[in-house]
Amino acid sequence: MNLKNWFLSNKLKLIIVISITLLSMLISVILSFFIIKPEYKTGISIMIEKNTISEDDFLASYNDNVELYKNIASNYAYIIKSRRLAENVINKLNLNMSIQDFQKNISVTQNKEAPLLTITIKNNNAKQCFNITTQFISSLKEVGAEILGDDYIKILDEPEPPIKTFNPSIFISLSLGLLAGSILSIILIKIFKIYY
Repeated sequence: MNLKNWFLSNKLKLIIVISITLLSMLISVILSFFIIKPEYKTGISIMIEKNTISEDDFLASYNDNVELYKNIASNYAYIIKSRRLAENVINKLNLNMSIQDFQKNISVTQNKEAPLLTITIKNNNAKQCFNITTQFISSLKEVGAEILGDDYIKILDEPEPPIKTFNPSIFISLSLGLLAGSILSIILIKIFKIYY
């Protein structure tokens, strides 16, 4: 059997493979660039300490009070995830989102060795992500002071412009479409071979 006869006998199979593969590639590009929105995130690192004492006094008493500050850091971790803080930020920025949606985009990590917290904020809009982060710190200081009676927040890392955590790539989208289309078309050919 020569190559020409093979192509003629497998023409339908080749059309199926090529059609499904091209369709899958097109669908993956459309999903990546028009349906799935990019996601941005930015973070802030804060240290929990009493802001009203001098640096020398703080360093002298830090070892004695490290457990106290770690406990206060735990309290701030709860405040960060609270409805009260979320509502404060939403109202001050006039955001059109529910408290639950807002809270899903906030995460906090507490350092086990020191009274440090890292807050990460995600959003689908880079400018809004940065504005939320900036307001979040102001609201955290305000709400934290109302609850704990004092402001214990010292910002270590100021918020920076957000970075994309999901960046649609044409190469990756086409590759995934090619892979999915090839697998799907091979499966369909095997099914046709069994039943026809």
